[in-house]
Amino acid sequence: MEVGMDTRVLDMNQPVVEQERLEIEKSDIGTDMDIPKPDIGAGMSNDRVQIGEPDDRPVVVDVDLDDNNSGNTRYENDFIDFDLEDGSSDEEGKTSEQYEFKGIDESRIVDVLSRAKYHMEKIRHNYPKLGVDADMLQRAIVRDISIEKLQNVFIRTLLTGKPVKLGVIGGSISAGAMLPSKSNIFALIFSRILQAILGVPVHVRRGAISACGSNYFTYCSTIHLNVDDMDFIMAEHAANDNWKLGSTFSQERLLRFLLRLRKQPQIMYVNFLLGTQMKPNLCFNAELKELTPLSEHYSIPSISLRDAICPMQISRFNELFAKDGIHPSVVSHEIVSIFLLEFVTKVLYDVGTGLLNAAKSGDTSYMAALQPQSEVNPTELPSKLWAETQDILSQRCWSTLQPISNREGALKPAYAPGWTFSVPAKRASDGLSVRSSWYTTKAQQIMAFPVTIDTVNWNGDYKCNVTLFMFTCPTCGSVQVSLYEEDTERDSMVASSKDEFTGRLRKTDLSGVSPGNYTLSMMTSENKPFKLVAIATHCNVS
Repeated sequence: MEVGMDTRVLDMNQPVVEQERLEIEKSDIGTDMDIPKPDIGAGMSNDRVQIGEPDDRPVVVDVDLDDNNSGNTRYENDFIDFDLEDGSSDEEGKTSEQYEFKGIDESRIVDVLSRAKYHMEKIRHNYPKLGVDADMLQRAIVRDISIEKLQNVFIRTLLTGKPVKLGVIGGSISAGAMLPSKSNIFALIFSRILQAILGVPVHVRRGAISACGSNYFTYCSTIHLNVDDMDFIMAEHAANDNWKLGSTFSQERLLRFLLRLRKQPQIMYVNFLLGTQMKPNLCFNAELKELTPLSEHYSIPSISLRDAICPMQISRFNELFAKDGIHPSVVSHEIVSIFLLEFVTKVLYDVGTGLLNAAKSGDTSYMAALQPQSEVNPTELPSKLWAETQDILSQRCWSTLQPISNREGALKPAYAPGWTFSVPAKRASDGLSVRSSWYTTKAQQIMAFPVTIDTVNWNGDYKCNVTLFMFTCPTCGSVQVSLYEEDTERDSMVASSKDEFTGRLRKTDLSGVSPGNYTLSMMTSENKPFKLVAIATHCNVS
């Protein structure tokens, strides 16, 4: 079955499901029914979309602790609004048999394509209000790359009705900094409308954390995302990463880790920029030196707010950025969600028409998308773009940063007198991530953690590390770190958190450690603040 993607940017005056092509499909499947204004989803009214299960369940749209949204919540955006019902729509209570493939349901596919047409036409009607036009879409959407994994996601959903699981990693932008509500985050706008189109739940796992770049997520994404159960992962690191600080290699390490995941999710770069990067710095961010070359080398789809608005829309600065002049505004999040919808609905249309044609011709090649996937060996990936990049195996992470999707990923010491688990009295401005840490201001304070380095299934050479992440500040101090195997000290180092910037996440390593079980001990050296954020173990393969 051919489900190749048309690489042209969508005509602003044409729906994703072009009427003339849809008419051909109707005749192909032997029906003369009209395509009416569709229901938004099976079992849903035209003005109500379910967004997922209650907050205390494992796979949810993460919510702020200080939110108390119960019943119906009104989400409003400049280009579209829905009444959303905060109700259960997850897979709880369903068996795997209920998602088994039982043949191509042509009426379901036509309904999905009809809903795509309806919703995209409704959204496009308001493009002028947001200053979106065909030229902006052309600049922002990279299409001439592989989208086979996204096609497979839609094949599975159209054929089995199984929910879609979307993960987001990034910094304060993806966490919703300076937005009036979490509902304005680009990923949630996108997921609500995609759910309305597909008629199945789209579960969002937000793993974004303020001021965290790819260097942290390379080692700790597993505890924030449920990475082995994602269909689609959006990575937003263009604003926080800085190639001058060596993030080039962490970007490639993170990408190669994501590309090896067992479920083979579609990876997509969603590149924002900060107001401070738009002016007066001429739109410079990590996209130029890192993400664009990686996107091209590994065929990763990419959305670029920078290419869409810089520098030709500098006059809209106060509209595109929040009051702090740094973080993108609601309008920018809406614009990026538009780019995403234009991209994925075109893929969805091509998949849907391909399945309808397969039903007529008897082609069964689409069945490959329904087969179980397996983890990819690093040797099966494309060659490394940068020689200094190392593949990371056997990651483990224990962190204080929220949200954490795996309770085993919480950083809990075995011994910590004199230390306090510090949580800000008020949530950070991003409304999601809590900048928590293990904290002390006194000298000679000891803390100990059990850590494990897993055995590596690798025939070649490798080296394993124990990595510490800590918050920095100009007056911060240092700790003496020691690694013990039973009662024998195997390694030690001094880790300093002093830096001219406050709140930067610093990484330091104990290198050359063998797999096994250890106790990591640290003792403060002086009467100065020290904030420990996370401990990670991993092995590096050159």
